Amino acid sequence: MMTPRLRFLAAALSAAALAVCLGATPASASGGGGEGGGKGGGQTTAFGPEERKLQLSPLWVPVIGARSQTKGVPGYRPVTIMITSREHGMMTMCYRLPYIVEALLFEMNRQPISQNRGRMDFTGLNARLFAVADRAAGPSVVKSVEAVENVPRPDKANQDMLALCQ
Repeated sequence: MMTPRLRFLAAALSAAALAVCLGATPASASGGGGEGGGKGGGQTTAFGPEERKLQLSPLWVPVIGARSQTKGVPGYRPVTIMITSREHGMMTMCYRLPYIVEALLFEMNRQPISQNRGRMDFTGLNARLFAVADRAAGPSVVKSVEAVENVPRPDKANQDMLALCQ
């Protein structure tokens, strides 16, 4: 059985750990005091008020014209999706990310990508994916969605952001 003091201590430690994970010190999280606290302190957080581009892990999607083991069934190829959040939409986008990914997969399975001469044809795909992501995330959260055929190596900041979102 936890006493009220132990519950308070556990809650305070959890809040401090969350603030550190999000890149804020206790002084800057409260908005005042200390060096670098408050506005203009030069410290940024993961969910600060700026646009963020998030590179998702590659999604294996059906591609018409790709080789498959079974005749008449499309083959699957990896597609990397890059989602850019609006200025204040990163936190909401993180919360809604599983729903966004699921909606994108359903859309790409509903209307598979075609392939010409070994290259995937993304004509109109980005606009379709943006509409789907916008519906799944809600208004004013997603700024753009871009599908990329190759799988670029994500940078460390992107990996950290994905870890925070999961």
